[in-house]
Amino acid sequence: MIKKNSNEQGFSLVTLLVLVLLGLVSTFFSYIICIAWAMLIIICVNGILTKRRYLLWYAFAMSPGLEVFGRMLTAPLVPVEMGKYFIFIVIILLLIDKSNMHKLYNAGEIILLLLISSLLFAIIVLPFDFGNWVMHGVGIIQLGVLLSFTAKERWSKEVFFEVLKLSVLPVIPILVYITVKTPKFQDIEFALGANAQTTGGFGSNQVSTILGSSLLIIIILLILKRPLFKIAIINYSLLGYIFFRGLLTFSRGGMFASIFSMFIFIIVLLWGNTKSLFKYVFYAILFSLLFFGIAFFADNLTGNQLKLRYEGETGSTLNNDKEKTLNTITSSRYSIAETDILIFLDHPIIGVGPGESKNYREQYGVANIIPHTEYTRLLSEHGIGGLCVIFILTFFPFFWIKRIKIREGKAISAALFTVAILNSFHAAMRTNATVVYYILGAMPVYYYVLNHRDSESSVQIEIQPK
Repeated sequence: MIKKNSNEQGFSLVTLLVLVLLGLVSTFFSYIICIAWAMLIIICVNGILTKRRYLLWYAFAMSPGLEVFGRMLTAPLVPVEMGKYFIFIVIILLLIDKSNMHKLYNAGEIILLLLISSLLFAIIVLPFDFGNWVMHGVGIIQLGVLLSFTAKERWSKEVFFEVLKLSVLPVIPILVYITVKTPKFQDIEFALGANAQTTGGFGSNQVSTILGSSLLIIIILLILKRPLFKIAIINYSLLGYIFFRGLLTFSRGGMFASIFSMFIFIIVLLWGNTKSLFKYVFYAILFSLLFFGIAFFADNLTGNQLKLRYEGETGSTLNNDKEKTLNTITSSRYSIAETDILIFLDHPIIGVGPGESKNYREQYGVANIIPHTEYTRLLSEHGIGGLCVIFILTFFPFFWIKRIKIREGKAISAALFTVAILNSFHAAMRTNATVVYYILGAMPVYYYVLNHRDSESSVQIEIQPK
């Protein structure tokens, strides 16, 4: 899994120009996304055939951005759930190229075991709905399977940082696309709801998720002095523009998740590290001032609608037609989650089956709406097994982070776990972003060279190539 000569100084200006061109071409020729997915699959297969396993993980990290971009372009040859289908390909290739390393944890196998009863019930008793399974049931299964593989992975820090950098690249064509597709700002009537006009006509929630996740990764890379691009002004300009466009989606979940994860990252870096207190506090203040400035500009641009949106106001609450409640603030996600809990209480053993919770909501006075929160979906659709999976998803990160001996490794994993889990609270697993970032947070990354025989007992050493 080791790759020498990593690109520690960042990508070149040429890389940026190629990605910008890709975004421009995609705007007028949507079929280019088919070529991009084909190339990603070829890279994965080539990585396994040539024993360069890291290539598979490079492609894996890029898939969330490419998944959302494909949905934005609506190319007919690319399925809506291509991101999940791609992960199946990754899993098959990992099965072919098994690692013989010692497993560092068994969280993946435990998750799969806990879901067996509810999955068997759904297969045997319920009518099979392929769409429901792919949209709602597959994500957590893929997470469990991939955790069983990552427990045997051994990455060098160079590979890990390259994977993080590559995960951001698809956001550049996305930014180009939404910039071209967005009408003039003065022609947009900003309202107190998610805004598809600023996201190329596509669902703002998913665009916000990808923009926010990329924002977090760029911040991590800047703080750890491993910038995405060699030219500093490009990194900060990209950071600012991602945040600006993320705010204009008026979809708050992706932005909240990334900013909160950024502070988790800085707090973990600071924990017990008084020597670096000034440096990391400086970064926290720097990024806070940058974001406040951009938010102030964006709020003025939208006629102060952005501020009201983040305060949880709606047209009805401003007109006093409706009281501002937790449900209005969360855009009805609270009531959806509440009905999930009620469904669980009525079906506690094995739940109602993957994707079936939406068919029960009307019984509890809520419209027939798909799940938006993965944690409560696990309750309603998988019962007591889902409850146990929730505990694992929540507490496994603490177990894993405690085992990491290097502070920057702890901080990165903490941030990745946090953004993955928080995004699952507003977008469930409608994209593969939660799976990808959770898996990256669980990767064994080695920083120091010790005796090779110690490689199975410590998660801070770096294994050298044979």
